[in-house]
Order: sequence, then C-alpha cells, then structure tokens
Amino acid sequence: SHKAEWARWMGWLETVKKKLEPLSQVTLKITETNELSNRTPALSVRWNANEMGVTGVEMGQRLMNGTPRITVATSLAMRRRIS
Repeated sequence: SHKAEWARWMGWLETVKKKLEPLSQVTLKITETNELSNRTPALSVRWNANEMGVTGVEMGQRLMNGTPRITVATSLAMRRRIS
C-alpha cells in the first residue's frame, strides 16, 4: 500500500538523519512533497563547504564511489568551495 511504502521511506530517512545529527555543522530537514509526479519524501543535508572542507558535488562523488553505493542529488549552491 502507498501508506506502508511512505512509512518505509520515512523510516529510511529518519535513520540517515539520526546518524548525521551529531554533526553540529550540518542542517537537516525532511520534506514531504505532494507534487503529482514526484510524491516522495526527501532528506535535505546542508553545510558550509568552506567549514567542512567538502562541497556537495564532492560528497556526492564519495558516496557514489563508496560501498554501498549511494546516489544523491547535489545542489548548485554547494558546488563551489570559496578560497
């Protein structure tokens, strides 16, 4: 059922969120979309690339190359580290 699938997705996101919560430099937010074509919850993870030493794109590449492989959407705002 849709309700059970939604609960499963929310459980996965809550698990990831709890693992990241100890990082004080990271802002986390679970969003629930109601768009007709993309009704899925998502976890937004934000940080200052200069403070953390890694951009969103760089982290996305690390996660994709890791085990298990994790696919993420990276934000344009996080693509550059300011020197």
